[in-house]
Amino acid sequence: MKKVALPYITLCLMLGPSAQSYANPTETNAELMQQWISLESQKGKLQTDWREQRQQIEQNLNLFELEQQALQKLIHKSSEATSEVDERRLSLLSQQTNLESEQQKVSHQLRNVSQNMQDLILRLPPPVQIQWQEKIVLINQEAASNSEKLERLLTLFKLADDFDKRIAIHRTSMSISDKQGKPQNMMVTQIYIGLSQGWYVNEDGSAYGYGKANSLGWQWWHQQEAQHELGLQLNPVALIKIRDALDNPTTATYLSLPININLSTTNES
Repeated sequence: MKKVALPYITLCLMLGPSAQSYANPTETNAELMQQWISLESQKGKLQTDWREQRQQIEQNLNLFELEQQALQKLIHKSSEATSEVDERRLSLLSQQTNLESEQQKVSHQLRNVSQNMQDLILRLPPPVQIQWQEKIVLINQEAASNSEKLERLLTLFKLADDFDKRIAIHRTSMSISDKQGKPQNMMVTQIYIGLSQGWYVNEDGSAYGYGKANSLGWQWWHQQEAQHELGLQLNPVALIKIRDALDNPTTATYLSLPININLSTTNES
């Protein structure tokens, strides 16, 4: 703390020769005494005022020091809080970057799977193809999120998996060439064992055939072409019995159908 110098007053009395010669000594001493007393009084008042001011200044300085310490603590805490917030923000930014990278990978994989499904759909049995064609459009919607696309993909695979686990019967209209080679539409019953083998027969057994998936997609062979493809005789009567047994499971019995295991091997079950 800086020391404040007290002001002082110096009184110089200058008396001329005439005043010294003619002034009353008694009156002069009284005036000087009065002036000295006044000066001492002013000096005491100044000292008293200074002591009071000094005490107030010291109190203010103490308060300022306490406030400064409090502010320094607050600044320190604020700095620590800011540092923690920055670290948390950087951590969240890192997580967001990783998530965006993963989302891009998932999007790329979904596009690949979707493209493969476009090729795979042609090799599925016609009933499954119809189901997939109705739903596969939803997968390629730009507005759909990756989660929605993935859920729709799983739905399609589940449809195919469920179809592959059972013997399915499907009634539909097929374009089949008659004996004169003219194509005509007729109602038939299609019978599928899983996703790989299928047969069809019309109501009276005059039209029948065999189908399977190959590298070109799903293909049907009709009448004699079917028997040639299978390497075994295909009996429409057996197909009708299987159709009736599937319609009425209580009348089911053991029946056999020719099955093509691969392109070069045939078998009967």
